[in-house]
Amino acid sequence: MAFAAGEEWPKEFGIGHGGQNTFYASKAELNEPGTDVSQGHVLRRAFDLLKLDGIFCTESAPLVYFKQVKRIETREVARLHQKFWNHSGAPILVLVGLNEVHVYSGLVRPVSEAGLGRQIPGLVETLDRASSALRELLPAVESGEYFRTHQKSFNPAHRVDRDLLETLQATRDKLIATSAGNLNATVLDALLCRLVFACYLFDREIVGEAYLRGIGLPGARHLRDVLNLKPSTEPRDISTSSSTSSVKISTATCSATALARKPGSCLLRIWIL
Repeated sequence: MAFAAGEEWPKEFGIGHGGQNTFYASKAELNEPGTDVSQGHVLRRAFDLLKLDGIFCTESAPLVYFKQVKRIETREVARLHQKFWNHSGAPILVLVGLNEVHVYSGLVRPVSEAGLGRQIPGLVETLDRASSALRELLPAVESGEYFRTHQKSFNPAHRVDRDLLETLQATRDKLIATSAGNLNATVLDALLCRLVFACYLFDREIVGEAYLRGIGLPGARHLRDVLNLKPSTEPRDISTSSSTSSVKISTATCSATALARKPGSCLLRIWIL
């Protein structure tokens, strides 16, 4: 979806250097001598994950992500918006098309492709590239006026971190209800925390298909594949060490029903030793 269409588009938004506002056109600029970015790891991750063409920051905090696209296609943009929402960096993603600019919110839950309509829920507005509104966008975002004007699209309750907490609470409540009182709440809380950490390891590709194949799970590529395996009666511990850390995984795993019926036979334990 990305394409090379020159470097003139930042001027259309009135983007310049100096003051408290900074624009980074590439990840390489973050590594230049004298560059001090407090959230540099977030910006580098955004460039890699979303293949961005620029990040606009104020006081070192990312405000707007920019990405050039040749065509704005609903399904492809939906996948991009999901990555953007999960990343939880800047609150705004701007897609710069040939004739139009689409502004998306990072505080609107993404939808699955099956639930897509003609318009992605995260779309805040569409601007013409010839319009003066492009130069008004960043000042409005900086002042906070943009968020007030479009407050329905920027509900803090729909941030990915809050959504995760709500999902974990709902999962916890369902498992406890399903277990009919046979599931220890402390054990369940520990399990959910470890599952979240396991998701992080898979997301950052610290643990992946090669690792799972090496421990005897050749058909698994992701944590969800492991969790779909039939529970074994005895978990098996596999340890792997490196110069910096050791990751120990005890695999036997589980559906919610299996966990509720027999918690001890259905655990995924992860420690950093």
